[in-house]
Amino acid sequence: MSAKRANIVAKREVCEDWRKRICDDCEFGTWNTWTEWNFDPEGKPITLRCPHYKKGQFGILRGSPACHLFAERKPTSV
Repeated sequence: MSAKRANIVAKREVCEDWRKRICDDCEFGTWNTWTEWNFDPEGKPITLRCPHYKKGQFGILRGSPACHLFAERKPTSV
């Protein structure tokens, strides 16, 4: 008899002021860093991906306005 594994997904709080935010600050966004053409001359990534933006198939430019699914990125401890 095999044990069933439960997938638990943490509930994310929707940000109230998402219209004033940008995708760079969203928890869902991941920076495209796997090729050298994704960086500007200062070495910062130019595009990021989001699973909600066209099913994650296309990149979003840095500084783009956030959508209604925006979730505040949790600060990382150094």
